[in-house]
Amino acid sequence: MGLSIKLESRIFTKTLLPEEQPNIKHGIETTERDSMLMKRKASALIFALLISYFLIPVVAEAQPAPPDVDTLGPAEFNSQYETGSVIILSPENSTIHGNPIQLNFTASREGLFGQFGNVGVSVDGGVIKSVTNFVNKSVVSTEYQFWDLTTVVSSVTLFLAEGTHNATAYLGWQYQGIYRRYQVYAYATVQFTIDTTPPTISALSIQNATYDTTDVDLNFSVSEPVSQVTYSLDGQENVTVAGNTTLAGLSAGAHNVTVYAWDTAGNMGASPTVTFTVAVPEPFPTALVATASGLSVAAVGLGLLMVYFKKRKH
Repeated sequence: MGLSIKLESRIFTKTLLPEEQPNIKHGIETTERDSMLMKRKASALIFALLISYFLIPVVAEAQPAPPDVDTLGPAEFNSQYETGSVIILSPENSTIHGNPIQLNFTASREGLFGQFGNVGVSVDGGVIKSVTNFVNKSVVSTEYQFWDLTTVVSSVTLFLAEGTHNATAYLGWQYQGIYRRYQVYAYATVQFTIDTTPPTISALSIQNATYDTTDVDLNFSVSEPVSQVTYSLDGQENVTVAGNTTLAGLSAGAHNVTVYAWDTAGNMGASPTVTFTVAVPEPFPTALVATASGLSVAAVGLGLLMVYFKKRKH
C-alpha cells in the first residue's frame, strides 16, 4: 500500500513498512505504537490507583510518633488498613471492687518500623483519655522485613463513684488537622461495680452487763456477704472466726470486745466496742469443810472417852 504526499505541487510516494501500516478500528486511526502507548498508560494508571489505595495509609502513618495529646477522638471504628489487639487483664467482668480500682490491659500491633499508635481509656462512654505511661513496652521483629510487633502493658488508676461502671481500652492512631479523628484498630470493654460502703455489724449478743459464767457467747449479724470476720478481746490481736463463736475461759473482772468484718470489695466495718463484766461466785472452801469435819469427829471421840472413864470410876 502506498501513501502520497503533496508538497509544492510535487508528488512523492513512499511505501510504508508493515508495522507502520494504518490500523483503522471503529473509525479511529492509530498505529501499533500508539496502541502500545495507550496500554502502558492504562497500566500505569491502574498501578497508581493501587498504590494510592494500599500504600498511602501506610506512608501517612510512617511518621516518628503519633501526636502527643491529652484526649483522643472523635473515634472511628471502620479501619480497613490496620489491625491490633487489646486484652483487659483486670478487673474481670461483673466483679465488685472498692476505690481506687486498677485497669490493667495489654495492647499490641504490627507496624512499619515498629510504628504503634495511640492508647486511650474511657469510662462509661466518656472522653477517651490518652495513656502514655506504660508498665512495659516490647518490640519484636516479625518474618517480614521492617515490620515489627509492638506490645505495651498499661495500668490506669480509676477513682469512681459507687455503682456499676464500664471501662474501655483503645488502640488506634490519632490524626490531627482538618479531618481530626482517632482511627481505632482494636478495643476491649469490661463492666464492674464499685462498692465503697462498709458492712454493718449489729445485734451483738454480748451487752454491757455482768455475766456469772466464764464462757460467754458472741453472736452477731452482718449486713452483707463478707470475706473475713475477726474479733478483738481486751485490745489483743484479732482472732479470725467463721461466724458466731464463744469467748471461753474468761477471767473474773471487766472485759471488752469488738467485731470486724470485710466485704468482698475490701471495705471494713466494725461493731461498737462492748464492755462487760464476768463475776463468777467464789467456790465453796472444801479444805475448811474438811478441817471442820475433822475437828467435829475429834470432839465427839473425846466426849465418848470422857463418858467411858467416868463410868469406870463408879
